[in-house]
Amino acid sequence: MSATTLTSAPGGKTAQGADARAGTEGKTKKPKLKKLLVLVVLVVVAGGAAWFFLLRGGSASAAPKKPEKGAVVPIDAININLADGHYLKFGFALQLKKGAKAELDPSEALSIAIDQLTGQSMEKLSKTEERRKAVEHLTTAIEKAYGEEVIGLYPTTLVMQ
Repeated sequence: MSATTLTSAPGGKTAQGADARAGTEGKTKKPKLKKLLVLVVLVVVAGGAAWFFLLRGGSASAAPKKPEKGAVVPIDAININLADGHYLKFGFALQLKKGAKAELDPSEALSIAIDQLTGQSMEKLSKTEERRKAVEHLTTAIEKAYGEEVIGLYPTTLVMQ
């Protein structure tokens, strides 16, 4: 038989009771530590997945990159007949893509401008929003006609009478 010695611990408790409590505290701390570690790993994995799928963006959702701007080719102003005997003096410049030849033939751009602006009313073109829409439509048509060489249009002269 073994003899167990009981000594008094602070607070009037026996050492044997303190040893028993220390053994159970160690057992309860390890599962809590494992649970905490698993929780931390899950949070890190969930955060990484959220970044990957939501915040990183993908090549499919990325907007196409605009080409770099090159030379600007000024086009001399032309007179265009508007409705009701009015006329428009219209000049513009074409923004070329970097690397495009600066000796661009402006004939097609002038023809498109004449086609799109002839017959417009002066009242309509006097309104800022309507004038911007007309320039946007003209820009789109000219960009389409010149392919990838032209990437923009800047009105330089716009006088109505």
